[in-house]
Amino acid sequence: MSSSTFRFVHAADLHLDAPFHGLRHAPPAFTHALGQAPLKAWDALVQLTIDQDAAFLLLAGGICDAGDRAIPAQLRFLEGLQRLAAAGIRTFIVRGSDDPTDRWPAIQRWPEGVHCFGAHAPESIAIRTAGGHMATIHGISHSPDHSVNRIGRLRRGPEAGIHIALFHGNVTADATPGDHYSSHDLQAAGMDYWALGHDHRYRQVSAGRPWIVYPGTLQGRSLKGDDTGPKGAVVATVSDGGVSSAVHHEIDAIRLLRTQVDASTLAGPTDFRRAVAASAPRFREEGAGRTIIASCDVFGRRQGWMGPQLADGVWDRVLDEVRQEQSAGEGFIWWDSVVDLTDTRESQPQSDASMYVHQLVEVFRRAPAGLERLLADHNVAPGFSSAGHSPLDSVEMNALLTKAERVALSLLEPNEP
Repeated sequence: MSSSTFRFVHAADLHLDAPFHGLRHAPPAFTHALGQAPLKAWDALVQLTIDQDAAFLLLAGGICDAGDRAIPAQLRFLEGLQRLAAAGIRTFIVRGSDDPTDRWPAIQRWPEGVHCFGAHAPESIAIRTAGGHMATIHGISHSPDHSVNRIGRLRRGPEAGIHIALFHGNVTADATPGDHYSSHDLQAAGMDYWALGHDHRYRQVSAGRPWIVYPGTLQGRSLKGDDTGPKGAVVATVSDGGVSSAVHHEIDAIRLLRTQVDASTLAGPTDFRRAVAASAPRFREEGAGRTIIASCDVFGRRQGWMGPQLADGVWDRVLDEVRQEQSAGEGFIWWDSVVDLTDTRESQPQSDASMYVHQLVEVFRRAPAGLERLLADHNVAPGFSSAGHSPLDSVEMNALLTKAERVALSLLEPNEP
């Protein structure tokens, strides 16, 4: 690297102690591998930072919680920070909404060169890199007090060099109530780069002037949309006094993927098995040797062989056949589940009650927050909206509504085909 450039690494949402969730049929043999995947991804991040000869590592929250279950993960986290310190690489951390508000129980003292920003007031730390370049890191950790505009308190100072803001929170096109901020709020702060955390997807909100980047989580933990696909960290290059590039590097240990099959193209279970199996070469190429956990979304009009109330066991039996066919070799694929999104509505006249069911389902599809409140209020899904339980994504919400609609129609009009 020339003397006029340097690099830094940006990562977030490590969730080192968070278990995989929502997997329906993962075999016991997977238990250890699943538990180790987030920790392996952290080890890979440390190695990536060292290999890139980075000046510093930025961790934008979502590290691990403060429970007893987190102790081994916190110790592994500490080991990685010590490796970075030994390599002369500084680490800057902000706490996210799931991180402890004070100190992690297993970490009594941060290694030299590690700084964790507080939540009460913003801090700005000016540093000089090994090449003599200046950078200022601005940060403030998550606070449960949503009335405080934390982003509004982060502002560029007079220091020379680039200015980076480290922050964990939601950034949208326009500000919304609660702990949400607009991209306009970030642009007004005068930073060169916003190192964000909270969104599990890799996302560049803005590619320059300023850079506004979510690196996504290091390791997906469910088959929901935000946790599927490649996961990793961002390596940013600084040259000529500004950030010239920000490149995403894939470092997840296990890859979670989803495919889709159109029910209208299926003449029977054999066609479904072939359609699912046809995704395997693409998944293996994308996984690049990783173990893959996959699910299949079936959408479109249900065919006659499926019947109005096709049992979930039919999908499971087909997946068992696919698993047996693809149970060996590099890039092992475990087909976990099928999400049934097929449509059973017919064009013939229906009763007023059936029409009301259809209308109610459509209302919930357009406004899913209403369904979330309904479920929580009636304790249908305990902890649905509380910490530690992820809300349903749009695909799962559709599947839930579709299944509920089928059950309601079968009770209202049992003689319908």
